[in-house]
Amino acid sequence: MLYNSRDLGYEVEIDIGTPPQKFTMNIDTGSSDLWVASTACPASSCPVPLYSSAQSSTANITSSAVSIIYGLGSANGTYVKDTVTIGGLSVQQQQFGSMNAVDMMFVQNGQPIDDGKVKSSGLLGLAFDGLIAGDLRTAYPTVMDSLINQNLIAQPLFSIYLNYINATGWAGELILGGTDASKYTGQISYAPVVTFSTSASSGTNGTYLYWAVPAQGISLTTGSQNPPTTTATTFPKPLVAVVDTGSTLSYLPANVLSAILTALGNNYVMPSPTSQGLYQLWNCNVPDFVLTINIQLATSLTGGATGTTTTLTVKASDLVQPGNGYCYLGVTDNTSLAGSPIDMLLGDSFLRNSYLVFDIGQKRVGFAPSVFTSNSSTSASSSGPNSANPSSPTSHASASSSLSVSGLAVLAITMFTTLLAL
Repeated sequence: MLYNSRDLGYEVEIDIGTPPQKFTMNIDTGSSDLWVASTACPASSCPVPLYSSAQSSTANITSSAVSIIYGLGSANGTYVKDTVTIGGLSVQQQQFGSMNAVDMMFVQNGQPIDDGKVKSSGLLGLAFDGLIAGDLRTAYPTVMDSLINQNLIAQPLFSIYLNYINATGWAGELILGGTDASKYTGQISYAPVVTFSTSASSGTNGTYLYWAVPAQGISLTTGSQNPPTTTATTFPKPLVAVVDTGSTLSYLPANVLSAILTALGNNYVMPSPTSQGLYQLWNCNVPDFVLTINIQLATSLTGGATGTTTTLTVKASDLVQPGNGYCYLGVTDNTSLAGSPIDMLLGDSFLRNSYLVFDIGQKRVGFAPSVFTSNSSTSASSSGPNSANPSSPTSHASASSSLSVSGLAVLAITMFTTLLAL
């Protein structure tokens, strides 16, 4: 299961080493490395359960250093290979970062950033191995690569169910190797993953880095008027949108954010952003009828801006982000993405309403409407992530296409946001 930590991140339990050392990790589809704080990290910056390679009979310490810089914080250490178990599936000699110096990932302004119930000890990256953050950026098999290569899962994919924002505790789900049909309705529809290249001459022979999909347009339906009104915009060319469960907020082009602010109006959102670029809400209760956002994602990269689409739907209540006694709009502008080939980042505020399928084999991301449930558990052991009896993803018209993006500037997208500093 996945733990919803103060609406700021989602965590999963894993074991590392022999005998197993138990940890919870933030899941992040916007990065690729697995890393854990080690016993060499001081308690002042790592007040969390710590990994000890000396206590594991299967640990192999490498000579390679690892340094990862995020939008907020950093982690530095050494690569280790050891047994990693997730959902009862044990990967042998999985490479990961054993971090002895961690800054602003567990503590900010002298205070722990966890909810006091479950302490995250690191990060489980679920993006492609092209994003591996080693000192020479030498790719190695990610956890998902290893699960596939060691024949531990039925299909080369994983699926994520975040549940609604107030379903705190162990209320979400990570399925390795399949999907859970009880967590969504209708059919799963797919959008192809975009590739990235370092030069325009690379054509379509780019590298898979992020779970990035092409967005063709957006429509906003406001229900505060009778009858409801819908405004639709088709982008001149598909925009690159990263699907990132490790980001609380969603980052959108200025014109899209402006349209959302206009649709909500001053009755719900304050007209000017805070110094952190966030928009505070007048209250934390924004009815769903006020606004529905539909993002049209291309089902093929060969159809241009007018091709067939799959739709990602976001309700007004999904955009309400609690933060230190106030509520904020869960979207902001994409200024932080400037200089990169990424146009928008779809974080948890845009993803909770959808059941997500990340298909490594066919290089595509699937979306289906989530079935929200109030069921939660005080323990992850009641239902761990697993690949037992997985259901197959529903086929949909989507080819394994790719779009090369020139001028790649590698981004390090943090699993935490400026909300933590408020």
